[in-house]
Amino acid sequence: MMRHIPWLIFWLIAVTSPESAEPVLTAYPEKLLEEGDNLNLSCSWMEDGTSHSHLTYRFFQNKTEVQKSNTSVLTIENIHTGHNGNYSCAVDLQGKEIGRSNRINITVQAQGVTLAASLKRSVKVGDSLRFKCKSAWKKSSALNITFFFLKDDKIVWNSSHSRFKIDQINKSHTGSYTCAVELQGRKKYSNKIRIEVEGYSIENGIRIGLSCLVLIVLLVLVSDCFWIRVFTTCRFAEGDTEGHKTL
Repeated sequence: MMRHIPWLIFWLIAVTSPESAEPVLTAYPEKLLEEGDNLNLSCSWMEDGTSHSHLTYRFFQNKTEVQKSNTSVLTIENIHTGHNGNYSCAVDLQGKEIGRSNRINITVQAQGVTLAASLKRSVKVGDSLRFKCKSAWKKSSALNITFFFLKDDKIVWNSSHSRFKIDQINKSHTGSYTCAVELQGRKKYSNKIRIEVEGYSIENGIRIGLSCLVLIVLLVLVSDCFWIRVFTTCRFAEGDTEGHKTL
């Protein structure tokens, strides 16, 4: 009996509030967003905007789920151009979708920060990858600029230099990269670059093969030199012994 209570609550609400069957997604603030702004998306299923403990809210960016919780608000801090797209939400009751909202298009105005990568399409294990964060801020204030490099929205490096390098890349480096430039406490974010790391390239395979071959040759030479040295030492010792016997 208890497991039917949530469905009974849903039925009673649906009957008493027929106009609120579909969720409504709203955005705040309602203005042209610039990089660094904060954005709140509210998914209201009931007319008064309240939620229920049995409900689960899912938020989508371009049909990709970005948040799932019992909270009806999605907060995006320090928004950047990577957050551009169409947003919507869905309301679930005990794992079953009971409504999907309208779509809202979010457009973030770029602030003149661009991320460039030395490799984009074909990135293989063992390659070196270089990123450069370009800023439109004046060079006169360059000494006060801090560059942040992010992977999947998490900071992996920050410096006063605009370049970031990954040596001997591996599959754990797969992800979405972006950079941010901070000046006087305000950050500006760049575009996103998706890096997919594949298996070893032919070039790296040849390089590794040659390195192994050279190592084997060196080991053989060192081994030969060692045994030649041992043989010479033994012969010298035998000759010295024979000399003493003759005397």
